[in-house]
Amino acid sequence: MTVEGGQVQPSPYGFDLILPDAWARGLGDLPGWDETRKRLRITGDLNLTETHRGEKVGFLGRAHPIVQRAIERVRHLALGQHQGVDRRVSAAYAPDGRPALIATFLGRRPSRAGREMERVLAIRVDPDGPTTVVTESKDWLPAIEAGAPTRTAWENHFAAWGRAAIAAAAEAARGAFGAIAEEFARDHARILSQERKRLDDWLKARVEEICGRPRDEGPTLFDRGEGGAETAAPRSPIERLNAFTAGQAAGTKARTEAETVLDFYRRSIARLEERGDLREPELAPLGLLLLIPRGQDE
Repeated sequence: MTVEGGQVQPSPYGFDLILPDAWARGLGDLPGWDETRKRLRITGDLNLTETHRGEKVGFLGRAHPIVQRAIERVRHLALGQHQGVDRRVSAAYAPDGRPALIATFLGRRPSRAGREMERVLAIRVDPDGPTTVVTESKDWLPAIEAGAPTRTAWENHFAAWGRAAIAAAAEAARGAFGAIAEEFARDHARILSQERKRLDDWLKARVEEICGRPRDEGPTLFDRGEGGAETAAPRSPIERLNAFTAGQAAGTKARTEAETVLDFYRRSIARLEERGDLREPELAPLGLLLLIPRGQDE
């Protein structure tokens, strides 16, 4: 947001976001939004809703439109640079006073239906070599007021070891996300199995509403073979509904209802099968945070 002309200004209640035009559209009556000044008042305190002047203040949670806008922006910029500016690199003053690199990656597990899971991974690499997977964003995401200039940060602190550190971070991220992706695949299969059972139960109930319970359903002309001999009545809900549909005149309400149920069930099953067809995990570089000692950034 800042590289597009926006600003972040500290305030007694949290901070103000002065948004560039591309970020300021469509915010309407969003709490804290000042349309005239293109300024969004933000707090990190859920209990705070107004400034001392009675102005509304917004809480920057995960579902906030600005957060969602930032996520979409990152997705578009995750794979490279734009107009000569690398928007993925930022700097902050290190809390412990030691330089370190934090490389972030976007891990995905798509299916034939599309994106099923995304996870942001942060890998911290220190100058002496240790590489740490940081799973909680609160453990690596710096405070806004800790922001530092990037102008000479790389040359001053990372030129000698930064490239190797980035390669080590990528290797660590691949291993960490591989385990996460496998765990997700198991949970995903279990959830889809439960959805399939609920769908099958729904179909069984709808078929009984339309056709009656199996024990109440006597043989029809479609249950008789040659010579009028009775054949076994269809047993599965799909077979019963197909037989019922075949026995109804085209355009009747009963046939339309049965066909609608069949169509919905088949489309839902096809969707579950597409979602269950998981592709291999994908990992893309997302960003790089340079942690530098305070006072040594010039």
